[in-house]
Amino acid sequence: MNLINLIAFIIDTFGLRMYQELSIHLDSSHIKTIVSLIISIIYNFCSRKYMELPSLPNFSIAAIFNDPLAFATVLLALATLYTVLNSKRDIEISKNRLMEEYLVREMEELIKPIYMQRNELEYYEYVHVPYYDGTRSWETRRDRGYEFWEFIEANRYLALKMLKDLIINYSNVNLEWKNKHIELTNQIRNALTNEGKMNICKDAPEDIYLNPIATYFDYRFINLPSTNDKAERKRELKELTDQLDTESESYKLIKKFERLIDDDVVLEKARSKFIDEVQNRYETLEKRIDEIRETLNRS
Repeated sequence: MNLINLIAFIIDTFGLRMYQELSIHLDSSHIKTIVSLIISIIYNFCSRKYMELPSLPNFSIAAIFNDPLAFATVLLALATLYTVLNSKRDIEISKNRLMEEYLVREMEELIKPIYMQRNELEYYEYVHVPYYDGTRSWETRRDRGYEFWEFIEANRYLALKMLKDLIINYSNVNLEWKNKHIELTNQIRNALTNEGKMNICKDAPEDIYLNPIATYFDYRFINLPSTNDKAERKRELKELTDQLDTESESYKLIKKFERLIDDDVVLEKARSKFIDEVQNRYETLEKRIDEIRETLNRS
């Protein structure tokens, strides 16, 4: 095989690889534009070096085959283009792999755990820990709530700004209402103690899971009821206030506790916005991760 045929064979082989690489990144119109540009550049170079080349309208690449230097110029141009495209592909693959790693971490370490527990969030809020549960004690529920809040505080840095802001707001509202509840129930207990009325307080309904409740002065104040239980809780509180002087400090404080129950909608609003954003982010991440993995599989 002479030099000319050898170079022609290399160009034919390399040209197929170049076309395959181009077809990954560009559509057919862009490929034609790039090939035309390469031919034009090569022709202009060769026309300065070899004046005997025909005019461009009748130009055929076979005319370059008569000169090894022209072939070398073509090969160099193609090699340069291939290197650029290959580098671009490698950069794109690296970028996608890093993006996949980050998104998977956000999904697995923040979004998915919250998403899987989204229907339980109300019971993780400090003021809404159920005092009565047939399978788990109040103390166990309370500890799970503390674990949840520690978890989202520790991992919120993985969230986008909007979700991060919602986490901060939800956490702050949760602490705010916890402090309101603790402050008011302590005042009620002190007032009942000072008035000698602790004997009318009630322990929680008998249940083997409710041992920690024995240390609480009255189960009716251990938490704030859920929306569906508000009416029942008020009925239970009325049983207590009916035994108190309407002018007493304890009576006034218990009425204040009833108003706190009525006002307990702030946490619900913060929770609702938080859950909506978590659900949206979960769906977005699921779709984006699948797209990236499909792109990497084609690379």
